[in-house]
This record gives sequence, C-alpha cells and structure tokens, in this order.
Amino acid sequence: MSKTKYPIMLVALIALEWWAAVTGPHVGAAPIRQPDMPLTRQDLENAEYRTQYTPSRTVQLTDGVYEEAESGLRITLTEHYTFGDLNGDGAADAAAILATTLNNREPFLNLVALINGPEETEIGGFVLVGEHIQINELSIVNGKLSVDYLRPQPGDAVDSPSRQVTQSYFSRRGLLVPEQTRSFGQLFPYQDGTLYGYANVLGELVIEPQFMLAGEFTEGMAPVSYDGRTTGFINQIGELVIEPRFSYAGNFTQGLALVGVPGVDADAPFLTTYIDRIGRFVFGDARFFAAEPFSEGLAAVSYDGAQYGYIDLRGELAIELQFAHAEAFSEGLAPVQFGGQYGFIDRAGKFVITPQFETAKPFQEGLAQVVLGGKTGYVNQRGEMIIEPTFDYGNDFAEGRALVVSDGNPFYIDSAGNVAIELPDITRGTAFAEGLAAVVSNDLYGYIDLQGNLIVPPQFTYASAFKNGLAVVETAKTWGLINSVGEVVLEIDRALAQQPTMRALAMQKSATPQTQLIAYSPPIPTEIRSGTCSSNSELLALASAWKCKVTDGDTFDPCLTAADGETLVCAPSPMENYPGFQLDLTRPLPEVVVIAQPPSDLWLIQTDDDARCRVNRASNLRTDDKLVTHICADGMALLGDIDRNSDLWTVERGTLVNNAEGVLSIENVQRVGIVRAWSPVTPE
Repeated sequence: MSKTKYPIMLVALIALEWWAAVTGPHVGAAPIRQPDMPLTRQDLENAEYRTQYTPSRTVQLTDGVYEEAESGLRITLTEHYTFGDLNGDGAADAAAILATTLNNREPFLNLVALINGPEETEIGGFVLVGEHIQINELSIVNGKLSVDYLRPQPGDAVDSPSRQVTQSYFSRRGLLVPEQTRSFGQLFPYQDGTLYGYANVLGELVIEPQFMLAGEFTEGMAPVSYDGRTTGFINQIGELVIEPRFSYAGNFTQGLALVGVPGVDADAPFLTTYIDRIGRFVFGDARFFAAEPFSEGLAAVSYDGAQYGYIDLRGELAIELQFAHAEAFSEGLAPVQFGGQYGFIDRAGKFVITPQFETAKPFQEGLAQVVLGGKTGYVNQRGEMIIEPTFDYGNDFAEGRALVVSDGNPFYIDSAGNVAIELPDITRGTAFAEGLAAVVSNDLYGYIDLQGNLIVPPQFTYASAFKNGLAVVETAKTWGLINSVGEVVLEIDRALAQQPTMRALAMQKSATPQTQLIAYSPPIPTEIRSGTCSSNSELLALASAWKCKVTDGDTFDPCLTAADGETLVCAPSPMENYPGFQLDLTRPLPEVVVIAQPPSDLWLIQTDDDARCRVNRASNLRTDDKLVTHICADGMALLGDIDRNSDLWTVERGTLVNNAEGVLSIENVQRVGIVRAWSPVTPE
C-alpha cells in the first residue's frame, strides 16, 4: 500500500495561501535611514528584506548583496526598483526585484517592498515572481504596486519568455496582497455532467468541460486530469503547460509543486518529488516515499515511510531522518512523532516542546492542538497548556476562534478557552475566514459571524470558506458563488451549464433517457491522512473495499482500492464530486475476509429528480414487506427490486416513518427513474 504523503486537491476557489506562507507575520523593522528622509537606491542596497531562504525569514543586504559561501545562497538587488506611496501616508515607499541564486542554479526573482514609516523603514512584503522571468516595468501609482514582465510558455527558449503578465499588489499589514479582478481574474472549477471546466464570476465558461479532475488555480496554474489517472497543469486560458504524466499533482506554492511518479519496486509502486513551473524535477533524481509542501523554507520528507526529516529549498537534508512522523512548520515550530509521542521542534531540529502528546497539530495563531488522554487541548510555544484538554475534538484557531466538540455538541471558543459562540441548532461548523464560518443546521449550510450572528441562513447542501469576498455554495440543483452578505454572484445549473457545451447539447437531443451504470474505481486524490483498516467493508461485498479508521478517530466505510491496485481511497463521493482522501496505512491491511451482504449490487443511486441514495447497511431492513435497499439524503428510501427491463431503470421510493413504538412504515410511495448508478469494481 502506498504511503505517499500529499496534501489535498479539492474543488474550490483560487487560493492566496502561497504569499501568506511566504511572508508570514513581520516580527521587526529595519531602520535604514533618518526619519522624514526620502528613500534612495543606496538605502535599498543596504536594507533588510523578507525572504524564505534563511532561517530568520529575513535577509540584510550590504551594498546590494547577501551571500552564504557554505550554502551557496546569493541574494542581490537587481536594477529594477521604484518609489511611490503604497500606504497612503504621503511618504514615498519603495519596491524592488531581488534575484536569489542557490548553488549556481537559475535565479528566482522576488518582488519586495519597503514602507517609509515616520520613524523607521518597515518591511512591506515579499512575493515570488518566478524564474526565467524578464522584468519590463515596476511602478507604484495611486497606492498600487504593479509589475509587468514576460513569463515562459510552452515552446519558448529558456532565455526568451514570451507570455506577457501584469500583476498588481497592495500593501496590507506587512504583506503584498494581489489585486483581485473578480469579474474575470478568478476561475472556479464547475461540473457539467461528469466533466469539469472553469467559469468566472460572470457565469462565462472560460474553459470548456473536458477534465475528469480539476483543481484550484494557484500561482496561475491548476492541476487537471483528462482521464482520472494522469495529471498535468493548465494556465488560466486553458493551455496545457505541463503534460499529464504524474499519478497525482498538487498546487504550486513558492514556485514548486509535489507530484507522484512511478516507484522503483513493488514495495514502493509510486513515489513523490517536486517540480518547477515548467515541469522539471528540481532536485534531480531525488524521490520520496512521503513528502509535504514547503513551509517556512523546509519540507517534511521520508525516503522509506518509516523515518521522517526535513529538506531545504536546495533539496538538502536540513533536519536528519529520525521521526516516526513529521508535519509542516508553522510559526517557527513543527509537530513530530518521536518515541511514540508528539512534541515540537524548531528549525534546527531541536525539541522546544518535549514529546508528551498522543497527537499534535501545527501552530495557528500562537496555539497548537494536542491530545492527552484522548482529549483535545491547546498549548503555546513554550509548551504550556493554555486550554486544558477537555474536548472530544477540536479545530485549529482562525481569527481568534476554534470549533470544539464536547459530548457531541459543537461550539466555538476564544484563545483563552472561553465559550465565544454557542448555537444549539448547529450540528457542525468550519473555521472562520474573512469574518465568517460555514455552519450546518438541519443538514443545510449557512454562515455566522464572529459574534455568532446568522448572516446567511442555512440553505445550501455545501458551502466553502470565503476567499477574496466569495464562497462556493451548492444546492441540490445549482452550483454558484455568493458574497459575504449572501447575495448570489453566480449560479450554474449542476446538470447543465448556462452556456451548454457540445457534449451537453448532445445530451439534450438524446431522444430516449437511459440509466448510466458506472463501474466505479476511485481516482487518486491529493489529500492524505494516516490510519488503519480493521476489516473488509461492512457495506460492500468486495475484497478491495475496507472499513478503516483515521488517526484522529473518524471511521470510514467504504475505503476503496484505486485503479493502480495499491492506493486506498476513503470517503469518495462521486455524486458530490468529492474525491475523498488517500489513507496512509500505519500498519498492513488485515487478511481479506468479505463479510458484507448488501441488499443491492449498486452502491450509489441518483434518481431523475436528483435524490441521492446510498446502499443500506442493514441488509434485512424491511417495511410493509418491502426490502429497504438504499437510504437517500432527503430522508427517503428506495424499496424492493429495481426494474431493469427498459433503458431507464426504475425503482419505488418513499418516505420512511418511525412511529412512537419504533415501528417503521413507508409513506408517499412512487416510482422514480434512475439516471446514474455506481457499482465499485475490484482493480485488475
């Protein structure tokens, strides 16, 4: 079973996490001049800037250069710089392009800013532009920093980029925040039938449906798969810029993306490595059994799945392989498992918080989740228990709030552990983003604010976090976008896009409706969680289906073996377009013993009025002398045998009623058509 570790590829909005991870909070300022004096080129040559290449995440130039002879790191100020007011205080700030070289490789170009404060100059942000870039113009006008440059596209010589790019930024809280062109700039994956394309917020289908899997755009590129087996990358006009040759691929961060490649033997059927924006393997022949994206200049990796360490941006081992498991660095520390328990190390690999926890998560907003005695609490960076471990489950802090669960009841706490939001009707909740959190009441999603006020009433079957003022929402019939007050910005019919494709038109012209029977084998998702499997599935009678439990305690059935015959995929949900996650097994699978006796050979069924039903776990449940074969999301059930004598299969459906004596009965029985049915298959 593959143990490749990789983060999630989910259908969502264009993300900005890459620049936040690169820049991070500014912890100090660099006084480089006397107050009230304008900045000069000489000031820029001797300023402190943010960077991701040093342990402190800052670098002090001297005469325009910073060098580390031992590591081969060289950072220089280029001839591209400009002055202008970025923060609206009337003083001229500055922006410049830095060139970073590692071990004589091609230089990476970075955009940096300096804020001309009343007493000292402050670091104003850092953005990775890329390599093989030709800068044409850098300017600050009306508080907006713009960089105009040429980037390589397929067919270009390395030294002759031809694709014109203009990107603008604003300075916000020590960060350079990209200008959002909401009308056209953001693209969102949407589904038309079984294929994905991309739409903008005007509802225009910018990239026609053609992909079996489609990820979000980051740094101008998105991972896509045409066949569900191999993955490549497209740009924002739909051009294929990196050929589909990877078993999976994740989003670009800091100019690098993790990809899956063929392994070396049966014990390692596929491995992980890093590529750059033109598809080159940046660390040569280096391959990893498990790997994480870079964070704070380091990435957790394992060559054998047994011992983890960290590499730097040169691909060199910065922290020795010694841990049973390792997570990403956040706020200067990383949780690692050593001697059967979790603690936290610093960037030098030294334990700052000794191993003592059953599990631990990375720090967020100065606090990290830890588990002791099966209960969740929160520690600070000194290892002090700030919020005692009393919760059954907890989430990371975001915007001063964290969702926790006690005795099955979810509520939000503040950073002191006090109850901040308690809503009795809420059954689930998500992290806050841009002042709003998606919450679930009566199986429908809505949004609350930081005070617990219901801003958008529950009405959606799915709702994402807000990013750049927009959130993805779904109903039974539509997919769309809303703004922060709940206004619909874009709405697309889930069955047929507003601007039909040729494929959709062909579907419309079909004279005879028919059932689509899908022999289902899950595609390989990008998200990975660790866990174990206790037995074959109790839901599906397949040797390749399993009942498994992830490390944080949740149990999933079924977990299905993907088409490669190796990767185990838990919680796939093709009706909801959710790929599930890979399960990284912490111990081998048990002996195959098929134990399920399901009441139907069909795992999932979608009816002609969009009811979504799953096979019933109880194989002998009957009501009114009819076998209940499937339970539907709307509280109804499918009953009895399926009539398969015509092109469109039909089945009886009714509402299950449980009276005061616990006796089940069925009401409102009617016959409905089956438009799609999924039957999992064992890979060859």
